[in-house]
Amino acid sequence: MSFGKGLPHLMNLQFHEHTAIFGGSFDPPHLGHIEAVKDLFKTLGLVRTLILPSFGTPLKNTNTSFDDRLEMTKIAFQNIANTTVSDLEKTENLQYSYQVLERLSPQIKNLVFVIGTDQFEKLSQWAHYPELMTLCDWVVLKRKPSDTVALSDQNKPLKKAISEYVSQGWLLPTGTEFQFKIKQLATSPSKKERTLCLIETKAQPISSTLVRQKLALGDLVKVKELVAAPVLEYVERKKLYGT
Repeated sequence: MSFGKGLPHLMNLQFHEHTAIFGGSFDPPHLGHIEAVKDLFKTLGLVRTLILPSFGTPLKNTNTSFDDRLEMTKIAFQNIANTTVSDLEKTENLQYSYQVLERLSPQIKNLVFVIGTDQFEKLSQWAHYPELMTLCDWVVLKRKPSDTVALSDQNKPLKKAISEYVSQGWLLPTGTEFQFKIKQLATSPSKKERTLCLIETKAQPISSTLVRQKLALGDLVKVKELVAAPVLEYVERKKLYGT
């Protein structure tokens, strides 16, 4: 299985009526997040994107309060049209993605849940797996190759995860390496056919962990290359991450 850029595989999908859910801890939000959301609009032709900072992070620890992460996220995405940052997870005490999807699916006709390859590889650890996959369409964002890691090595975990999900039977091949059908289960609350596809984003291969490390070291020259200036101003004003 090879993984190229492959945008033509999306031509038979209709995302122009979809709202994308783009979640994360955003601890802190960085330029990679912003570029990825911009890519979603260009590639998928979305109606809007709903940014959801996570209130509960069962598989990840956060370093700052939800309120600070929410405010930084609002600042980071404030200039992107048709993009809303929501405190839904806190106001309704939602701890898991399936709760978010159960809450939003009846309200928003067409939803697509956007995750990165690292999250995709851990899907089997998510609460209510694999039932939650049947609640919406899914997009897996593949980051552009790192300069320090061979592309073949970067793709190994992704290829392994796909093979496992296909062998488990809930991910169904469609004849293309980029697009899969999601098997409907007897317990699925929705019987609508769902699709999972992989797309490549041009977003920089940045991690919030790297940003926090550079902030703790006081390397503001490097940090300015990783986060938006207004976000850095907020971090310094609130003295977050050891600044």
